[in-house]
Amino acid sequence: MLTEAAAREVLVDWEREARNLLARLRAIAGRHPGHPRVTRLVAELTAASPEVREWWPQYDIQFSHAGRKRFRHPRLGEITVSHAAFHVAERPEQTLVVYQLPDSATDR
Repeated sequence: MLTEAAAREVLVDWEREARNLLARLRAIAGRHPGHPRVTRLVAELTAASPEVREWWPQYDIQFSHAGRKRFRHPRLGEITVSHAAFHVAERPEQTLVVYQLPDSATDR
């Protein structure tokens, strides 16, 4: 999302989605301050992405949620999918995300 140019092509609202993802990473970092894997990931993203260097210091926080995302699909064109995120009860650090295609997309 933050280091691959292809994500900008696939996601219609790339900046909003990228900021939201980074805000969710910030929430995880807050729950695990100083954790080596989180610290390393943030350092790698900061080194690789000018957007992360700009946005990380803004301290935006977001938790998993439901909503809609718009994608550019090579065969279907632009599609909007619904999604919902659920935390796994036995493993609260894991999140299950379910995406639902609109009926019109499955008919193509």
